[in-house]
Amino acid sequence: LAELDRREATPANALTRANLLRRSGDLAAARAALDLPDAADPWSVIPPGLASGGFALAPLAVIDGVLPAQRMHALHAQACALSGEFVDRISGAGRQGASGAARVLVHQGSFDEQDFFRTFLDEQRDRLRACLGMPDFAVSALEVKLTNNFDGGNLPPHSDHAAATADEGRAITCIYYFSGPGQEFAGGDLLVFDSDPQAHRYSPSWFTRVRPQPNRMIAFPSWFYHAVTPASGKAGDFASGRMAISCQIRKAAGELDLWWDSRRSGAE
Repeated sequence: LAELDRREATPANALTRANLLRRSGDLAAARAALDLPDAADPWSVIPPGLASGGFALAPLAVIDGVLPAQRMHALHAQACALSGEFVDRISGAGRQGASGAARVLVHQGSFDEQDFFRTFLDEQRDRLRACLGMPDFAVSALEVKLTNNFDGGNLPPHSDHAAATADEGRAITCIYYFSGPGQEFAGGDLLVFDSDPQAHRYSPSWFTRVRPQPNRMIAFPSWFYHAVTPASGKAGDFASGRMAISCQIRKAAGELDLWWDSRRSGAE
């Protein structure tokens, strides 16, 4: 960054600065470096249409303060009360059978704020689409489920829509982070990689790091590759994990004109 300060202010140098900042997790500074127009939606942190090194930058929307703090804490308390109903995301084994390296647990049942988040996604879908540069599409379903990463729980790089664009499937991935009062944990960062979704490739070196700040929702197109770094709290303590609501807006079958589909070249 110091070297960039000595260079001429050009769009290319501004993008380089934003790339370094977003990789470090400083989303506010990355947005400032991109110098978005005054009319840009405040939810938009990484706007659509950007590319670097032959890959498209995943557009990213960030929404803070989704729930009043008291309701967020109540959500955490309920998730802890439901801990016995969480299963391993990969194997489907119950919580007690999950291995330390695969402690990514999911709850597929209902919970108190589920309807709120379904309504929120339905009402804000067009705004999210605009932030991500996506065309309108028919919604086939809304997925809203609780997750918990703890005891080293992590997810390797993957895409939530690896099938053909025209297939029914996930279109917008949203993650809402929540915690209990005074809760502390480490890790569990989301890495959203610069990707070439059509070629099923991503750049392992360039990504946007999203730290799991409580009461924050983030959204990005489901085609972009992403991963979750290992999370840790108190050993074996379900309540100290990195909890989130994983939301998916699914599209019905049908072609979509997606701006990143034209980016086919490899990473530099």
